[in-house]
Amino acid sequence: MDETLLWCLFVTGILPFICAGITKSKKSFDNSDPRAWQAQQEGYRGRAYAAQQNSWEAFIWLTVAILVATVSENNNLEYVKNCALAFVFFRLLFILLYLADLSSARTVAWIGSKACVFLIFFSAF
Repeated sequence: MDETLLWCLFVTGILPFICAGITKSKKSFDNSDPRAWQAQQEGYRGRAYAAQQNSWEAFIWLTVAILVATVSENNNLEYVKNCALAFVFFRLLFILLYLADLSSARTVAWIGSKACVFLIFFSAF
């Protein structure tokens, strides 16, 4: 597999942990029941928790799309790499917009990242 695609998977896979770190940055973090504590957060910490959950979902979609595209005989690796890089850009933007509470712009970034996944997936055909 191409190194660029591996890095895109790595960065996308690490984003949920970054979001979790933002959520848990409050001194009152309760490690005895972290998920319940996270679910009760408000403001940017609550949005970081929501971004964490969404980032796991996005990571799965990207991983499957890249695997399908790379095993296909019809793939255009340069196209797949460009879509994967665009995906990472949109996901980073999505998280920043989520933290800033800019919901309409965040939705546009989400759509952009989802479009990249579909483009990668359908490049296999």
